Amino acid sequence: KMAKWVELDLSFDKKSLSANGFASSSNNSQLIALAANKPMRFDIDKYIPSDAKIFISYVAGNRGLSNEAFVHQLAQNGHQVSYRARQEELFKQYNVDIEDRLSQIFNGDLALFSTSNTIADSTNTCLIVVSDNATITQASLNDLSCTLHNIEIPRQVGEIKTTPDMTIPIYEAFDSDDELFFLNELFSYVPRKYYIRYENTIFIADNIKMLEHALYENQLSRTLGNDADFRNFRTPYSEENICFLFMNSDVMLRYAKLHSTSEDDLKLQHAVGNFYGMGIQISALGGLKLPYISLSIHHEPDRLQMPPTAWQSRVDTTLIGRPWGVINHNTGE
Repeated sequence: KMAKWVELDLSFDKKSLSANGFASSSNNSQLIALAANKPMRFDIDKYIPSDAKIFISYVAGNRGLSNEAFVHQLAQNGHQVSYRARQEELFKQYNVDIEDRLSQIFNGDLALFSTSNTIADSTNTCLIVVSDNATITQASLNDLSCTLHNIEIPRQVGEIKTTPDMTIPIYEAFDSDDELFFLNELFSYVPRKYYIRYENTIFIADNIKMLEHALYENQLSRTLGNDADFRNFRTPYSEENICFLFMNSDVMLRYAKLHSTSEDDLKLQHAVGNFYGMGIQISALGGLKLPYISLSIHHEPDRLQMPPTAWQSRVDTTLIGRPWGVINHNTGE
């Protein structure tokens, strides 16, 4: 759907199927805009909870009207006139270049993830921004939020207690009708209502429970980047990329639309369910203008869907080593 043609080399082993090759962008394709960006190291999965079923990520790079390829894409899709008109309208209203401010906020690696089977689920979807300087990112976000809401200080709507002595404030971010420009072009759904900052990461969601979940999983280091199955899954991919899409076997089944109870469909459901997931990476090689595509599915029928938790507790400092199991000398357990 995104290209005129693709040329992929297939490779198989006992655990996976991989496809790697080039794609030729169609005139109205996002590939044109994405291929203009420089591939960068891909490690945002360190912040995505391990129970995420689907995510799409983009690396930092030129976005918005500073990226000629992006403007070309908007023009081909018929958006450019309305895009520019909306910018001018908001500039007159607020005397601020909203698109430029957004570029300052979302200048880090971006990922949109969901713990449900669709990335458009407002209850279970979260947007992550990982930046080099989260203090500046947060200040820019607060400044723009105050401008749009016509207030002097950002609105704090609650807090999350992480330890007896530490809380993380929850702030209002954007209203439902606020124009987010290039983000609306990159993602089919963009959460915008609330945000929290944790270390060098900004989490944005429409549901406070989702923010609490993302924070808690990160504090426990229970993320995809620390998950052995996901690390195995990532092996065929380049460490540098422009865009990465991941979906686990549950989401693969949803898109395969295998809902009937016929014997053939049940066999297919069982087969697809034995795969860990599927990923598609868009990258580039050197000065080539053709995007480089990597696709892989990983067969892992014996994996645990969710690691069982025997016991857990919050701590008020950083651990210096991993936990060790010991034998109870009275019970032998």
